[in-house]
Amino acid sequence: MESEPLLPAKAPIPPKQRRGFRITILIACKCVAFAASKMATGYFIKGHGYTITTLTFGCIQLVNLAFIFIFVQETITRDKNKDKSLKKTLKRIKGVFKNSENRRNVKVILLSAMFFFYEVPLGGNSLQILYVLNAPLCWGPVLIGIYGALSGLSGQVAGLVSLKLLKQLPISDIVITALGCLSAIGGCLVNAWAVDDIFMYLVSIVSLLMALPPSLIRSTISCLLKSDEQGTVLAVGACVEVASYLTVSPLINIIYQHTIFFMPGFAFLVCAGLEGITLTLIMIYICHDFYVNKTSRLLSTSQSSLNSRAQSEEDDGSA
Repeated sequence: MESEPLLPAKAPIPPKQRRGFRITILIACKCVAFAASKMATGYFIKGHGYTITTLTFGCIQLVNLAFIFIFVQETITRDKNKDKSLKKTLKRIKGVFKNSENRRNVKVILLSAMFFFYEVPLGGNSLQILYVLNAPLCWGPVLIGIYGALSGLSGQVAGLVSLKLLKQLPISDIVITALGCLSAIGGCLVNAWAVDDIFMYLVSIVSLLMALPPSLIRSTISCLLKSDEQGTVLAVGACVEVASYLTVSPLINIIYQHTIFFMPGFAFLVCAGLEGITLTLIMIYICHDFYVNKTSRLLSTSQSSLNSRAQSEEDDGSA
């Protein structure tokens, strides 16, 4: 499973101005490895079948776990007497929201909801494999591996380049997140009516920016939190992400199973609708942020006016 949401608890926290770009770099490195494995998997399945391939990758994961437990050392010192019970963990999460102002809590809740509804459709990635395996595309494992590798790698490269360019413009991370969400919706809509290879590769082009929102949402949440709250909240986000993968993927596949006879791409329309919820939450976040900033400016202006009037009256009294 993905480990980058947990890194703020273990590593020095970068400056807020660079945080989104650095988290995106981290996810891009993971996706390069993912693309390489996708490419190799297609040829491995063709030569040795699904059973040997599954067992091989299972053994690789066991070696990976053994390497982590034996050679990777803990980077922080933990208090052995510290209470690590579930009750204490839940109290710590509650304290993050209880001991802060309501404006920040609203933003964190909105961002968490965005993250959930954005990641939920991504948990149904296996749906695309089912879609291309069946008619009218009927792809084989090699073509699926090549497509997955090119799609993932091009998406990350385009995401990094576009993020670097968009950062030069006077727009916030949340606006870039909205652009990525629109890209994901467009990819789902094109995928829903894809009937040949050209349409499938067009999906990858339309959805080039869809890799941006997860890292930008994480970095925005990170900027709102104190240094000692980073691990707690982002670890909860990682748990939500894993839960969405485990629960939504079977549900999306069931929808595909029951709609394949009249519209094979109907499940992708459902995914587009879920991404639409994310876009709606982004609009609510932008409106809330605008309202809060406007209110703060008005209060600041009113306070300055009152101070100037009081100073003027004091000077008149002295005269």
